[in-house]
Amino acid sequence: MKALLIALVFCLAGATQLQASQNYRLDETNLENMFAASEDVTSDMFYPMNNPFKQSTGLEKGNMEVAAYIAFGTFLVRLIPGAIGVVFPIVGLALSPIIIAAIFPWHRYYLGTDGEGVKISALYCVTWGWCWNIHHVVDGIMLLTDESASEKFQNNGKWIMWAK
Repeated sequence: MKALLIALVFCLAGATQLQASQNYRLDETNLENMFAASEDVTSDMFYPMNNPFKQSTGLEKGNMEVAAYIAFGTFLVRLIPGAIGVVFPIVGLALSPIIIAAIFPWHRYYLGTDGEGVKISALYCVTWGWCWNIHHVVDGIMLLTDESASEKFQNNGKWIMWAK
């Protein structure tokens, strides 16, 4: 009886999908006209307020150190709640928004991404910052040790900002 009910549900779902796809028509000309008349609001969406970091023209050495500390802090913020979650799963579940927020490259936003913030964020999220934010640690080390950091890393649109 269960198998018959499951088969009936799948047949009904398939018939509904088939009926819906037969009545769907796309007016490509109208769609192209709408895209041509639209305005790009990507930067407004990701920088809703007047962001002083986006408009900066130069960062001194002290600000490179701040960016490095942000990178290291992001690593620790992700590591500590994750370790707590191993011991206390319910507390770890409650801290999961912090762990998810720590995937994003906040130090890169601080330095500027040359309009590539969405791409860089997506790559950091997809790779989980090179498995548990190792990328953040490497970025922080490079920011502290590289003498030409302010020229190379500010407004850098590359995913790996220290690679040539």
